[in-house]
Amino acid sequence: MVITLRVKIRGIYSTALTKFLQSKGYKVANLSEEMQERIQEDEKEADVVISDKDDKNGIIIVGADAKEIAELIRDSFDAVMNIYSVGDIYCGVIENFDQRTGIIEVNIGEKIGVLNISDYYGFTRKGERVLVQIKHNSAKPLLTTKLRLFGNDLILIKGGFNNVSKYIRDEEERRRLISLANVEGWGILWKATAENKPAEVLLEEVKKLQKIESKIKIKFDECKEPQKIFEGMKYYIIDFGANSKLKLDKIREKVLKTIEGHHILKSGGYSLLVDFAEMVNGNVIDALNKTLKKAGPRVGWVYEIIHKKMDGKDIFIKGIVREITEKEIVIERKVKRNGTYDGLEIPKEVGDKIITRIYPMEWKIVHEYYSKDGKLKGKYININTPVEVYPRFARYIDLEVDVIEKEGNRSLIDVDLLEKAKNEGKISQQFHDYIMEKANKILIGGDEVV
Repeated sequence: MVITLRVKIRGIYSTALTKFLQSKGYKVANLSEEMQERIQEDEKEADVVISDKDDKNGIIIVGADAKEIAELIRDSFDAVMNIYSVGDIYCGVIENFDQRTGIIEVNIGEKIGVLNISDYYGFTRKGERVLVQIKHNSAKPLLTTKLRLFGNDLILIKGGFNNVSKYIRDEEERRRLISLANVEGWGILWKATAENKPAEVLLEEVKKLQKIESKIKIKFDECKEPQKIFEGMKYYIIDFGANSKLKLDKIREKVLKTIEGHHILKSGGYSLLVDFAEMVNGNVIDALNKTLKKAGPRVGWVYEIIHKKMDGKDIFIKGIVREITEKEIVIERKVKRNGTYDGLEIPKEVGDKIITRIYPMEWKIVHEYYSKDGKLKGKYININTPVEVYPRFARYIDLEVDVIEKEGNRSLIDVDLLEKAKNEGKISQQFHDYIMEKANKILIGGDEVV
């Protein structure tokens, strides 16, 4: 029996993704009033929830069957996907305790985590076992003893309060869910997928999670060394480059009037301008673009580049705008510390000048490195999704592989990192091949504006 997944979608990509997922045979659930006017079909219950990232540059997908939909969106829109796990539970062993700071260092097998003494009741001697969960993942994870157990429709929180997801807005439904939350010693956070589901289904999941708690205790009692004893919840983050957003525009256009660059502009913080433009009759995109250009950038301004890595991390590069033309924005930075230029393996010296050429909607930006006497040391051609240019910043996703130029000769670097990203499932094979095609064109000088 084939089960059709039901998806709840919220945010600036909702119209396009609803239309897209419907075309692939999925059901949409809990439509907003606005979306109900556009798309007639509406399921009351959801298995998967899609919402905007905080930076509006992509989406977060959660749910027991989220992987299937996340991979479909990644592949269909040449997007970048990262998988995260939250709530892994460990049998930890105390390594050290600092009485001055109240920090307990706990070996969890994979890493050494930190646990605050205020969150621990027991002996703090070295070698003592402790049942912990990762609260915040990093190089040295923050741990807690207040466990959270993740179900598809709820989270059980040890000693927590009862609450309902902010994505459930119907007050009657919120009251119903709160009335169902009655588990001694535990709080329940009802997730967005709990909306409109029968009480018996939800309470059955509560019982299932309580049984999981019993199994975790047994595993902890049996463990002799640091190790993971329970897998938490996985969620998927999809980052959209300008190329992805333009594809989403075309799909949205089948449902509603959509100006060119709709999702690029909305993700840059111009939602009201876009909504106004789409309500006005006639072609207003030229006027809109001219209006935005009046807002900046300007020669002499500090301008920021948001260089987003495939692992989701943002690197911020700031420089002074030196030149603006129809084809490029040129910014300048001064080198303040000695070192080595990445990829080129040539000295970086105090007083060097870095000229960065930003090409709107091109698949690269170019860094030129000059000595303090004006001699070109080399070039680094960064390959990325088409550059989105806004008045105060430019943004793109770095695509790992790059081209360097030294003494007039070019070469490809970091091909292995792009291959690794593909093997880890961050990008599809199709997108990998397209990126390599772009890289090879730039390598021979056939796809660069200079």
